[in-house]
Amino acid sequence: MSKVSILMNCFNGEKYVRSALQSVFSQTYKNFEVIFVDNCSTDSSLKIASEFGEKVKIFSTPQNMSLCKARVFAKDYIDGEYFCVLDIDDLMLPTKLEKQVAILESHPQVGVVYSDTLYFKDSGEEVSAYGGKIMPSGKVFEEMLGGYFLSLEAVMVRMSVLREHKLYFSENYNVSSDMELFVKLSYFTEFYYIPETLAKWRHGHVTESISQYESFPKEYEQLLVDLGKMIPEFQKKYPDQISRLRGVIENMYGVSAWKKGDVAKARGRFRAATKENRKYFLPYILSSLFSYKSYDKVRSLIRKV
Repeated sequence: MSKVSILMNCFNGEKYVRSALQSVFSQTYKNFEVIFVDNCSTDSSLKIASEFGEKVKIFSTPQNMSLCKARVFAKDYIDGEYFCVLDIDDLMLPTKLEKQVAILESHPQVGVVYSDTLYFKDSGEEVSAYGGKIMPSGKVFEEMLGGYFLSLEAVMVRMSVLREHKLYFSENYNVSSDMELFVKLSYFTEFYYIPETLAKWRHGHVTESISQYESFPKEYEQLLVDLGKMIPEFQKKYPDQISRLRGVIENMYGVSAWKKGDVAKARGRFRAATKENRKYFLPYILSSLFSYKSYDKVRSLIRKV
């Protein structure tokens, strides 16, 4: 049995799957397996994956599924002591597995280890996720609930912790299944931050429709309900963190309405968000002056400066 199981879900990923797998096979740590889930691809993805040999264990879904459901499909095939996920258009840097395994081996109380990551574009632009900031280690539930900060490709998990607390990606979540899993995990186990860049996340691989964007606040609301059932006196113990998350939720609903052109609804949501955090006063003002399309153009120009 391999020490580390790396889950890769693929649907028509021929453009990037070879480079993703090459980043895995370039690791300095070699005791791994790849659980490669082919989600009914119609391109050459499966052929490319099969070229990497027996360490790539290929499983095919019976029909095309959402990404989260495909991850759930893979659950019973994960045999490693440690577990990580690499989407087919993201990359691992060569020492990721070695350094993260070393932490889990030497810190038995740690259930999740993570690092910095680079957000990059095919054009060559790169930016650090954390910008040199030292991120929290230890019991980080309050920080995770108040402002989720993980990037999945930079994470490794101890499988025994997932099994002990009966946690895994849930089919009840889709766009925010990562957040749901790791916020819950952070309540039960310690996290460890390695202050190095050990992975890369490809910007633009998520297509964000209005309906998808609306799913985020709905799932965040569901997370609050689930945590209320999971944690005794949840509302009483974590009022500040809940308030911050409610601000995020209201802001997301506001942006969705703004994108649709419903300015009155958007401003109502932004007004509600400002009650939780005053920083949302800016979109409240801007939504009365600009269409979302105009605002987004200006924001893109500013980012390029």
